[in-house]
Amino acid sequence: DKILIDAPEMKISDFSLSLADLDREQPKEVRFVLEAVKNFFRKYNIESGLKIKTESQFSAEYGFGSSSAVTVCTIKALAELFEIKVEEKEIFDLAYKTVLDIQGVGSGFDIAAAIYGGVIYFVTGGKIIEPLTVHPVKSLRGKFNGVKDIPLIVGYTGVKASTSEIVKQVKAEMEKNPEYYERLYDDISQIVEKAKIAMENSNWQEAGKLMSENQEILKKFKAPSVE
Repeated sequence: DKILIDAPEMKISDFSLSLADLDREQPKEVRFVLEAVKNFFRKYNIESGLKIKTESQFSAEYGFGSSSAVTVCTIKALAELFEIKVEEKEIFDLAYKTVLDIQGVGSGFDIAAAIYGGVIYFVTGGKIIEPLTVHPVKSLRGKFNGVKDIPLIVGYTGVKASTSEIVKQVKAEMEKNPEYYERLYDDISQIVEKAKIAMENSNWQEAGKLMSENQEILKKFKAPSVE
């Protein structure tokens, strides 16, 4: 049995792999898909050939959590294909394991965002995953249309960086000066708690201010890509 993959956005066409080779090092363009398949098959004791095609609304070069998104989508698709009922937290745990198997590090936030959508309160590793009920300040159309009406803008700086590499760099710096970085993490935790309250109360001006404060703290980390 073989796994066939077409991933046009990654310039992958007619990639083929036998099930026996799932444990081998795979090309980075298909690594997350294949690792997700391997972990799913082992968890549910499945052996089967597959044909997988991925599609995206934007290029993977943008770095908007595309690796986590494709991991989650692969697991959800497999659960539907093999008619296995899987709870959202189970999907998170399996996807998080997949990302850690490949990168070695990661908070899991991108995975939670891909699974739950909307606005979530998240603690590293999925210790807490709490979807928040948030509302816009005012809707110009007179009705609330989900997160699309929230007055926030996502900007793309044109810079993409490897999450795992940045985390490793920060970890190395933290080992040199643990007290300094612990203070920074404490400051970020306090900002997150304040932002949670602000968003739940539709105080978007305060939420934006807290985001700016958080960005200033990130600049104190000795790592690239703090745009």
